[in-house]
Amino acid sequence: MSWRDNLRKASFRGASFFYSSADGELGRRFQVHEYPGQDRAYHEDLGAKTPRHRIEAYVWGAGALDRAARLRAAIAAPGSGALVHPVLGELTVACTEARERHTTRDGGYVAFSLTFEETGDVPRPRARAATGARIDHAAGGAMGAAQSDFKNTFNVGGLPQFVAADGADKVRAGIDALTRAFSGVRLGGADAAAFASGAGAARDQAASLVRDPAGLAQKLGGLIALPLDLPGGRLAGALGRLYDYAGPASAPTAAAPPTATRRAQQGNADALSALIRRTAVIHGARAAARETFANRAAALTRRDTLAQALEGESLTAPDPTYRALTALRAEVVQGLDARAAGLPRLRAVTPIATRPALALAHDIYGDTPAAAVGMADALVRRNRVRHPGFVPGGDTLEVTVDA
Repeated sequence: MSWRDNLRKASFRGASFFYSSADGELGRRFQVHEYPGQDRAYHEDLGAKTPRHRIEAYVWGAGALDRAARLRAAIAAPGSGALVHPVLGELTVACTEARERHTTRDGGYVAFSLTFEETGDVPRPRARAATGARIDHAAGGAMGAAQSDFKNTFNVGGLPQFVAADGADKVRAGIDALTRAFSGVRLGGADAAAFASGAGAARDQAASLVRDPAGLAQKLGGLIALPLDLPGGRLAGALGRLYDYAGPASAPTAAAPPTATRRAQQGNADALSALIRRTAVIHGARAAARETFANRAAALTRRDTLAQALEGESLTAPDPTYRALTALRAEVVQGLDARAAGLPRLRAVTPIATRPALALAHDIYGDTPAAAVGMADALVRRNRVRHPGFVPGGDTLEVTVDA
């Protein structure tokens, strides 16, 4: 593959052009300090210079005047825009200077001398909502409402012994499901011991806990909350498995049992399932507030999953729990929206030929060599490329781009 095959089709804001040469200014900004009696000056480093690119561009042939008009409009448009540099790839730039030339000797040929400067966000202080604190506060209210609802619904008092025994069996089954759900989450030594001890004690105490619904709700909530400070992705998977175990809030129910005792037994089972689901999704919201998301799509996917689960739970809950879950849902959506806005986006790229990951990263990001190495490694990991030296052409890849 020759060097010409690696050149990109140049354009600015979608207006394409040819080019005859390109050069750029690099380096750093220095403030020079000269002192009496000193033979050499002190150079104070003020940071990197804004990269500046000069391109000798032209359009020619049939339709040259129309293409020149489109390029002229792109240059005159306000703000910064996307420049596809023939060598450096896509850059976000402002066109700071442009000259246009027509000659009678070269009909159908319009030349442009263009100067671009790379742009970035204006550094300024920004007020940001304390997303984690707001979600934690709303989650606390939702957890209190869910536990209060369970305390008012779950009851074995004054009923035959088999109702209490069935409730205890379901509590043990729930604790077993909780243990399985967290089996893939690596707890630290002390946390693992505390979790195993707490789960074992709750299982052994199931027969007495069913006669203390408030204590049972707090015991289950404490067990589920124990791994909350673990990396969010792994914890979210465990909480999702626990939520699935308890069944969706909208799952169809069988016909009502024929006797009051059986109806109470079924009501207790439904209340326990609802408590497990709501506790899992509430702590899932708290975990999302602590999670570090790799890109915007991951944050928005987590937002949608939690919002859907919280909405489903709220529709089957009593009024106080409905209001608390709805408030938590609003905080989750608002908080994760705000976090997603500052994260890299995913973009689909399809290379036309098999090339090394480093060359593709340079084309896509147009960055310094050191940064391009990191981007190439990320490209290989995200797309599970078998060999970084041979990224298959024609395959669609996922890459991250700046927010």
